[in-house]
Amino acid sequence: MLTPLVLLLLGASPSPGAALVPLPVVVPLETVVAIESYEDLMKDYAAAKSARRAEIKAAKSAKERRVRRAKPLATEFLARFQAVGDSGDVRGYLWMLTEARKLGIKKADRASHRLDVYGRIIMAKGDSKGFADAIRRIAEDKSLEASQRVSLLKRVMGRDDVVGEGKCIAQLSVGSLLFDSDVESEKAMGEQILKELIASKTCSDFVAAAEKTLSGVSLEVGGKAPDFQGTTIDGDTFKLSDYRGKVVLVDFFGFW
Repeated sequence: MLTPLVLLLLGASPSPGAALVPLPVVVPLETVVAIESYEDLMKDYAAAKSARRAEIKAAKSAKERRVRRAKPLATEFLARFQAVGDSGDVRGYLWMLTEARKLGIKKADRASHRLDVYGRIIMAKGDSKGFADAIRRIAEDKSLEASQRVSLLKRVMGRDDVVGEGKCIAQLSVGSLLFDSDVESEKAMGEQILKELIASKTCSDFVAAAEKTLSGVSLEVGGKAPDFQGTTIDGDTFKLSDYRGKVVLVDFFGFW
């Protein structure tokens, strides 16, 4: 049985009556791709930026400098950062947001790019590294309309596999955004969400913020000022809320 196999390997034809011995099938080993850490990747990216700056500085002409500056360094790292995000470290996705301009994304396309990245974040595992910070970034992103933030964060709230800080941030933010709405049905829904958060045992660190929102008191920039009542010099009573939507200058003074 060895003779036909040897002949076959040598390229010769076996005799008509000889039985052919099938050659073993060689199965290639599965390629193992190591997922690098976010920290190591950031070091590589920083080193690459330093090297690129050195190249530009060493250029002998203005034209050569322009050519080297035009090389989209960030795009060379895009797949690697996205792989980090896909592997369970959403900081890789956040990098995609921070470097949007350097990725060559036009200003008109950055809104859709932002929503695409946020879509990846809200579907990431709840125990992913940086998940809570990423959810907070969505909640605080004023470049998005309130309805867009609510829509994104509601999907986080509706996931049974997401627990802990990330879900609490989503619940607080959705409740606060809806409670601040001028639509009564949305305001009522926001109030209910905040009350559920206050009653929850898993979001105790966020209870004070929820209670503050429900009370309507906010001394932060862009927040709703606490309402108060006063009397004009003519003896008329007024409330600060009477002037909602208008520019109001409040002058505090005292005697010492």
